[in-house]
Amino acid sequence: MSEANLPDGDAQRLTIAYLGPSTCGSYVFFVLFGLYIAQHARYASGPSYRRLSRNVKATLWLVCFLTTVYAGVL
Repeated sequence: MSEANLPDGDAQRLTIAYLGPSTCGSYVFFVLFGLYIAQHARYASGPSYRRLSRNVKATLWLVCFLTTVYAGVL
């Protein structure tokens, strides 16, 4: 591979500057998403979940669905 095909240092630094924060944010999101799914499953199988109204349960499942869709898009 010739040196003409390799990106120069400025282009590499610029790429890292643009993609680095986004990549770090994605990593943090997936860690927190895993914790959220575990807590959601634990809460949904517990006794306090059964006492919630239908609207609250629907809201919890909507948030879970939308967060999962976001994870899929990400």
